[in-house]
Amino acid sequence: MCSFTIVTTAANDATSEIHDRTPVILTPSEFDLWLDPEVQETPRLQTLLDALPADRIKVDPVSNYVNKVGHEGEQCVQIQRSLF
Repeated sequence: MCSFTIVTTAANDATSEIHDRTPVILTPSEFDLWLDPEVQETPRLQTLLDALPADRIKVDPVSNYVNKVGHEGEQCVQIQRSLF
């Protein structure tokens, strides 16, 4: 059986209008630190849980189609141009 967890943190300026929490997004340079089981220092790992800076995130509106678990495919990520 496989499982995963989405770790969240406080929203930044780019995402706060959508929700008060946002997924933690690691940059490739942070992958090794996050995955290293030998790293046990909480302060060192805590810095990885900060929200990605707002200027590094692009927010595009999508349709409500994405809100149903059974929906899959390209339509889930199509940008709603009519909202611009």
